[in-house]
This record gives sequence, C-alpha cells and structure tokens, in this order.
Amino acid sequence: MKWQQPAKSGPCTSPAVGPDGAIYASIPGDSFVALNPDGVRKWCYPASAGFVRASPAISSNGTIYVGSADDTLYALSADGALEWCYGTNGWILSAPAIGADGTVYVGTVDGALYAITGTGTLANAPWPKFHHDSRNSGQY
Repeated sequence: MKWQQPAKSGPCTSPAVGPDGAIYASIPGDSFVALNPDGVRKWCYPASAGFVRASPAISSNGTIYVGSADDTLYALSADGALEWCYGTNGWILSAPAIGADGTVYVGTVDGALYAITGTGTLANAPWPKFHHDSRNSGQY
C-alpha cells in the first residue's frame, strides 16, 4: 500500500484523477477533497454539511464539477476555490457528465436531468470522471 486517506464516517465516492495526477473525491466527514498523488491533502471544500455523495468530473480547463445532496452542482477550480454553483430541485447523487460542447449534464433524485453551460470539454487526464471517459469504457 502506498498510502491511505481515512474517512471519518461512511463510504467515499469513486475518485477522478486530473492531468497532474491529483485525486478528487468525497470523503465523508471532510466533504470534497483534492489529494496529491502521494496522498497528501491539497485542499478540502466543505460543501453543505459534507453532503457530497457523487463522483466528480474534470473539464479540460481544470474545473471540477461535483453534485451534492444539498441540491447543488458545484464548479470548483483546480486550487479548490468555488467558481460557481447551481441549485437544483433535488439531491445530486449521480456523477456529472461533460458533453463535447462543454455542457454539464447531471441528474437529480427528483427525476430531473439538468443541462448546464460549462467551460471546457472532458479533461485529457488519467481518469477524469466516473467510468473513465465519455464512452464510459471504464478502461485506462
């Protein structure tokens, strides 16, 4: 084992890996974190009450999109700053998808599918989203 990042409570989300090897995931009790490839924490974004339960997606311009159970889609910069957020009408428990035109798609538990204008396409990175790529191949 190279390293381990313990969670304070509950399961973590599937991670995404950025172009620089940074790992992005939800860690219950800490909310949403970025880790260096060696496991050292870069930053933590404390989304509402630690309710991030969806895996993130990374765009080509470095924006990290992640949904939350506080009915919000967050757009975070690579350094952890909030770029913007968009309120929905239901918890976001699914991973966002980034379209070829930069549109961010996300579903909510109230049965709605949202298409939100984003910036950049899916990142050219080792693992930029849940299931790896826009075809969801799950292959590296």
